[in-house]
Amino acid sequence: MPTQHDLTWDTPTVFLSDLHINGGKRDQKIINNLKTLFSPHTQPNNSELKQVIIPKRLVLLGDIFDFNLAYPHTIFQKHFAFYVCLRDLSQQGIEIFVFTGNHDPEQSCFLSTLGITIIQQAIDVQLFGKTVRLEHGDLLEPNLFKRLLCHLVRSSFVRFLARCLPANLLWSLTQHWGTQEFQKEFQNRTENLDYSLHQAHQKELDSIIKAHWPILKKQGIDHWIFGHFHQALAWPNPSSTAQVFVLGEQVNLYTYLYWDEQGASLKSFNEPIHDS
Repeated sequence: MPTQHDLTWDTPTVFLSDLHINGGKRDQKIINNLKTLFSPHTQPNNSELKQVIIPKRLVLLGDIFDFNLAYPHTIFQKHFAFYVCLRDLSQQGIEIFVFTGNHDPEQSCFLSTLGITIIQQAIDVQLFGKTVRLEHGDLLEPNLFKRLLCHLVRSSFVRFLARCLPANLLWSLTQHWGTQEFQKEFQNRTENLDYSLHQAHQKELDSIIKAHWPILKKQGIDHWIFGHFHQALAWPNPSSTAQVFVLGEQVNLYTYLYWDEQGASLKSFNEPIHDS
């Protein structure tokens, strides 16, 4: 059951999931995207310059790092640049919430020292008068084996065992595992331009939403936001009336959810925050 944090938000909020920071070149692109999103700037609008409203809150819905299974009091060197980015945003006055995921069930205590809130399970928040369920999404896996594996990785026993390994060895293992996974991810996206892969993922998400959403609605949930599945989806249609949002990722899609008083919309870092 989700923990009620009694959080009430009425300022523009950005949601991202599945950044998979791993010390590679892609990390800097993610950092630059975040800096742009939370930096004062203007954009053209009818031949005039319009000041863009800066979001006040950043919510990272898990799998921020690839991987971080242990060492809550230590950070890997190649993750440091991203921690600095979060520190700078926090000092800028941005409120930051970080969820744990199946790739990073043990978040560094360093986040707490920056005033960043770490959340380990699903929660409900009030956002512009709507009740919103937030979670990473790994425990929604329809495949029993995958779901059990996510539970296992999140267990305190596995995290304890991981802490028994030397940091250099654990880094090498997780780099090898993660690199293999994302090479396969990119290959699949490149070789399946016939839409079949997208259709398969779409059916998986549809089955998850249809199984869980009626139950959540009965609990008084107005909207549901999760990540994990590396697909971006606004359900049942991509409009301000969408009830469920699957966030996509920062591996290939570079999508995010922007929510203000006008409603919520999935966007890409290749597009402006607001429609012109």
